Order: sequence, then structure tokens, then C-alpha cells
Amino acid sequence: MSCTTHLEARFEIYRCYCSFLDGNGCRFHGEAAFGRRCRASGAGHRRQPAATDVVKVNYRGTLANGTEFDASAKHGGPATFPLNRVIPCWTQGVQTMKVGGKAKLTCPAATAYGSRAVGTIPPNSDLTFEVELIDIVK
Repeated sequence: MSCTTHLEARFEIYRCYCSFLDGNGCRFHGEAAFGRRCRASGAGHRRQPAATDVVKVNYRGTLANGTEFDASAKHGGPATFPLNRVIPCWTQGVQTMKVGGKAKLTCPAATAYGSRAVGTIPPNSDLTFEVELIDIVK
């Protein structure tokens, strides 16, 4: 991989952005190191996970055309997993959330599965996830 290609790939990883939502939509817009961010107010007293934490979440994943490819509800309820064992967009985006918060993560292909097809997700797919951070398990 050339130096230019490597730098372009690294830049794309940081293009992931998330929009934090509350019942009334976004209230504060700002920039994050990995892209654009919109944070909801009202969750300032809650904990935020680190990349090494295990989190418990409800989520729904869709392709750019709106087709749902996965959801925690399909698996019987909230999912629990190590945050550093998921796609980079999740690791980066969920770390900016607070327990009890909800977010919409929009993940460019480079921060998701890249050129690999995974299940019903085609190669080079931009993905969107609606995420609710229920708890930090450890």
C-alpha cells in the first residue's frame, strides 16, 4: 500500500459521524475528531464507555437504501459485547455516548466492513445504526 493510499484510508476512518438524538432531535451541533457530531442535551450526568469496556446496547442496522440487515430485537433483546471487538465506527461513536443515550451512527464503508461482504451487507456499503447505550457492563 502506498503512503498516499494509506493516508486516504486513515482519513476515511475518521469520516464516521454520529448524531445524538433525544425526543426533540438534535440540540447541539459540533465537530468530533472522526467527523461531524450532533449531541443531545440532558445526559451529562451519565458515564461514557472506553474502547476496552463491555457495553450493553439496543441497536438497529440499515443499509443506505433503508433495508434493515440486523437488530438486537431480532436476537431477543439487548446485545452485550466488548466495544473494541466491533467495527471502528461503533468503537469510535459509542465512546462518545453516555449511558441512557441514543444515537444514530452513520458509518462510511471504510469504518464498517470495507470491501468485504458480510452476511446480507454488500461490499463497500455505508451503514446506519440506531443505538441505545443501556449500560457499561465492565
